[in-house]
Amino acid sequence: LASARRILATIVALAAAFELDVVVEGVETEEQAELVRDVGITRAQGYLFGRAMPVDALVAAPAPISDR
Repeated sequence: LASARRILATIVALAAAFELDVVVEGVETEEQAELVRDVGITRAQGYLFGRAMPVDALVAAPAPISDR
């Protein structure tokens, strides 16, 4: 976990140096989401937030997308 935190922090610093946003993919657990938030990343996607679905199903779904 400590090495993952260092890797993420390094990626965030590199992205900031180039004025880029970071989107973390593959977040599956609350622990991973917490780690992502702790290093300052504000955008993430993965099974924790929702399963993959066809575009038609996404457009038809009126459920709001909330922050975790």
